[in-house]
Order: sequence, then C-alpha cells, then structure tokens
Amino acid sequence: MGRSKRKQEDMPEENPASGDAEPDASDPHPVDQQPESLRPGWKQAGLAALVLFLVLGGLFIKSTLPGNILFANDAPFGFIKHYFENGRDGWGVWLDHIWVGYALPAGGPRFTTLFAILCAGSDGQGAVTFANFYAPACLWVLGMCAWVFFRQLGCGAAVCLLGALAAALNGAFFTYATWGLPVRALAAGMTFLALAALASGGGKRWWPLAVLAGLAVGQGVMEAYDIGALFSLYVAAFAVFMVLNREGWSLKSLGRGIAVVCMMAIMAGLVAYHSIASVQETQTKGIVNREMSADQKWNFATQWSLPKGETMRIAVPGLFGYRMDGPPEERYWGGVGRTPGWEEHKQGNPYHSGYGVYAGIPVLLIAFWCAVNAFRRDGPYTVPERGLIYFTAVLALVSLALAWGRHSVFFQLIHPLPFFKDIRNPIKFMQPFSLLIVILFGLGLQGLARLYLEGAKERVRE
Repeated sequence: MGRSKRKQEDMPEENPASGDAEPDASDPHPVDQQPESLRPGWKQAGLAALVLFLVLGGLFIKSTLPGNILFANDAPFGFIKHYFENGRDGWGVWLDHIWVGYALPAGGPRFTTLFAILCAGSDGQGAVTFANFYAPACLWVLGMCAWVFFRQLGCGAAVCLLGALAAALNGAFFTYATWGLPVRALAAGMTFLALAALASGGGKRWWPLAVLAGLAVGQGVMEAYDIGALFSLYVAAFAVFMVLNREGWSLKSLGRGIAVVCMMAIMAGLVAYHSIASVQETQTKGIVNREMSADQKWNFATQWSLPKGETMRIAVPGLFGYRMDGPPEERYWGGVGRTPGWEEHKQGNPYHSGYGVYAGIPVLLIAFWCAVNAFRRDGPYTVPERGLIYFTAVLALVSLALAWGRHSVFFQLIHPLPFFKDIRNPIKFMQPFSLLIVILFGLGLQGLARLYLEGAKERVRE
C-alpha cells in the first residue's frame, strides 16, 4: 500500500491500458511518438532483410536446381529469353508482342531494369536467372518497403519485421508474382515508400517529402502501369488525409493537402511519362476496336470480378482451388473470369484464375482487432491514430466492394468516371485492399505491444 501511495504522489498519471503516459490527443503525429533514436535502425533493417531473404529463399528453393524454370503465365521464358538475346546488356529491346509490340523498358531506370542488368552477366544464363529469381526479388523489395513504412510510423522492430513478412507473403501479391506479374508487388512496395514519406510530413517538410512520394509513385506506375496508377489514387487520398489529420480539419489544411498531391503528381508524371507514352504510342494509338454496345463493354470490362461468395477466400486459402494448371481436383473452380451468360450459352470461360487473395488468418484477426479497438476512448490509440485507422479501414471496405465488380452496384457507380472507365477487371482493387489490410495489421500489432508488452515491462519495474 505504501508503495502504491508513493507512486500516486510522485509519478505522473498513467494510461492503465498501455502503461505509458496518457497520450496527448492534440499531438499531430499519427502513430507512436518514439524518438528517432529509439526507432529501428540499420541493425534491425539488416535483420529484416536477412529474414525476408531466408523465408523467400526457402519458398523458391527449387529455382536454384539445374533445369528448373519458374512458371510465368504473363511473362513466359521465351518472352524473357528474347529480351536477353536481343537487348543490349539488359537495357532494352523491341518486343514483338501480340499485335504491334513495344520497347521494353521504355522509361528511366527502375528496379526491373537494374535486376535485368545484374542478370545479364551471369555466364550467358541471364534469362534463366531472371526467370527464376525476379519474382522473389520483387517480393523482397515489397517486404523491405513495408518495413520502412512501419518504421516511419514509429513502430518497434518486431512490428516492422512482422509487417514486412505480412506484405511479402500476402496472397494477392505473392500469387500474382508466381503467376508472372511480380511488377504488382513492386508497385505495392513503391506505394509503401510513398506512404512512408508522407508519414514523416509536417510544416515545411511536406514539400520535399511530397517530391519523394511522387518519385516513388512514378516508379510504381513505370513498373505496373494501370495497377501503379490505381495505387497512386490511394496515395493521393492518404496525402490529403495525412495533412488534415496532422494539422487540423480546415480549408487551409485541405488546400495544403491538395497542393501536396499536385506536387506528387508532377514528380510522378516526370518519372513515368516515357513509359506511359511508349505504351500509348505503340499499343493503343490508332487501334480501332469493333463497335460494342454498352452491355458488351460492361461485360468485357467486368469479366474478372470477385464474386461476393468468394470473399471468404481472403480468410480460407484454396477455398475454390488453385490456379488452372494443376491436377483437376486442385484447380480453381470459382466464378472469377467467367464469361457473362456462360450459364445459358456455355461459350467462353466458365472460370479462369491464376492467383489468390488469401491474407492470412493472424493478419485478418489482428487487423480486425485494430479496427474494433480504435473505437475505444481508453484504448491503446491516440485520437490521430484512431483517425488513421478509421480512414484505412473505410478505404479497405470500399476497395473490397469495388472488387466485386459486376456482382454488386458499387463498381457501376464509378465505372463511368474518367480513368475508371478504362480499367478492366475490378478484381484489381484487391491489390490496394491487401495493402490496406497489412497496414491495419501493423497498427494492430503496435496497439497490442502497448497494451501487453510495454504494460508488462512497466509492471515488472514496479
């Protein structure tokens, strides 16, 4: 009793939930206010890089065996071999692809270019090296970019590491990478870098950080084109929200947020212009499609939608099978990729999918815990943190609803709008959904750490 009395008299009031001093609700920073010196440093970053390398290396161990080539539906080995045999040390080549062709790469330096250059000198086996290790390399980059993001949010070393693993192993990114589209993992990684820059913003710092965020967004667009552009919309929304959440909800803050987005757009455009222009010039300009009715255009645009009943695939891996190239009893049998009207005329595809959207049970549970505890006034989160969680959760729900495509009314509402009318396959919205779930997972881990780890340390000291 005497010890308890002395504690009440001599020590500041504490938050019983976290064991730390009661957070100031007016504090402008969005997440845990750790001093820079206490944030994870180079040693923790090196550990995260090593752990990601070992985990991904174990999953892709067969790529090291002679005679093995990693499957890639959208970038088959013949495609890669042509690139290395006709390119100039990995810098570029004209690809005769489907109808006209295009220059690859067509813009400034990017990760794919750098990796191709590194592979080009591997004893004439550049195409094999690239085909086998490009996917895990992209996932490794994604994981490290997520690590940087959580570090900039002020999370501890363990949270940063687990957040990096959750990003690299997320089903939406991992299965797309092993289906032949690792660039989507790169676009997600660049999005994490852009958000990391914005998480550090404030006052005059907004402008140089907006430049960095724009450069990251531009890299994402160069790598993944429409997916990178889709991610850029989310980065823009986060930029405006970050400014408002940090500096107060006012017209002045709103104007500053819009100005930050404009600066990002300028920098992203400067970085990605040549890539976008090359694709537009060689693949879309002057191409005349046959006239289609409004219904035909809608069916064409929404064929790859996520049926609402398959939403459970996020929590249950393989609920509707895997891919299209395995044993018959394991193949995908859901409704993604089904030709509209197939039930009546039996023409086209009954289904077609080579990727999954599984997020992981622990990730989903902790993300859900995070969203629920954000409503607690006496919980582990400050007011700005709760706002960030609300915003992220709402964006995730909107993304999921849009991914349903033709199976709900939500995509119909935005489909007539500019940019969205040119997007085919609403299931692409599962990419930003998956990224947002990883963010909620990291914030949930940070809340759990405050409640049970930091609180336990304080009780031991008492």
